Amino acid sequence: LLTVSGERGLVNQYNFSAKNPQLQFVAEFCPNGGMSPEERRKQIIKYLNIYLYECERLSLSKIRSGRDVFSSVDNELRSVLLTVEGGGGLFADSPELDTLASAGLSVLGLAWDDNELSSSAWTKNDTGLTDEGKKLVNRCNELGIIIDVSHLSDRAFYDVYELSPMPFLATHSNFREICDSPRNLTRDMALKVAE
Repeated sequence: LLTVSGERGLVNQYNFSAKNPQLQFVAEFCPNGGMSPEERRKQIIKYLNIYLYECERLSLSKIRSGRDVFSSVDNELRSVLLTVEGGGGLFADSPELDTLASAGLSVLGLAWDDNELSSSAWTKNDTGLTDEGKKLVNRCNELGIIIDVSHLSDRAFYDVYELSPMPFLATHSNFREICDSPRNLTRDMALKVAE
């Protein structure tokens, strides 16, 4: 997992094996940090521009579909798949969401901390997905963007499960039976992801 940020952690050649072709998830990490939704949307687009520039500079193959994954493996390419972690500020009708989808956004994590879309795993008041979060899940399903339930509260996880007819992922979650943290999946949650 590579992280794109405005100051450091940029996609770079050192994140790839010199000997083996790889597919890396590149996460635009956007916590609330006291910013307004508008400021976060601007930051997400800033990170997108960094990502696109670095992909071009480093000749990285951008993954936009399952077919691209197979082609990348067959041709031994260094490939990247664009994700957003902490999607607060993105709404179903945000033009930035369409821009991200056009650029190949494949996976969207709704929350890293509590935001306008969802409660996070660390919330004190688990209200699940907001109405705006539910609209965004539906819009992502239409656009072919996979929802990432990592960092979501328990109720928000089950909201995604009930709402989304498309598969969803937990890209970086452990299991509560191994590590008892609200950040991790219960056995039932893990079975629902597999389902």
